[in-house]
Amino acid sequence: MRLREVRPEDLIVFYEQHRDPAAVRMAITPVREKDVFIARWVKHLADPAIISRTIEVNGAAAGHAVVFPNEGRRWVGYWLDRALWGKGIATKVVRDLLVLDASRPLFAETADTNIASQLVLLKNGFREVSRKPGSVTWRLS
Repeated sequence: MRLREVRPEDLIVFYEQHRDPAAVRMAITPVREKDVFIARWVKHLADPAIISRTIEVNGAAAGHAVVFPNEGRRWVGYWLDRALWGKGIATKVVRDLLVLDASRPLFAETADTNIASQLVLLKNGFREVSRKPGSVTWRLS
């Protein structure tokens, strides 16, 4: 597993992963139409305040990891192909992403039912700071 720069061809892979019903149930991110999804990624890739990386596993795009600004805070996000869940990859992805962006604090948000993602964040030093119906906010100091 490695994090690498995002390539144009990765965006279609990201889009297909974004449509996986099981993954959508685990995420807080809304499902977008293909054109909207791709345009949003193109905009993100042009923004120097956003760190965007492709998660590569065995030479193939397996998901993405990002650090992005929102409402005066920097947020961590990641999406991994469902076939790779439960293998420790997301934990390593977040650890590597934290090296790329050493700024602190960093925040993350998980669905309140997404225990696997919550464990990824806990293993990387994040702590729960708030909970509301449907989501949990995490902070790494």
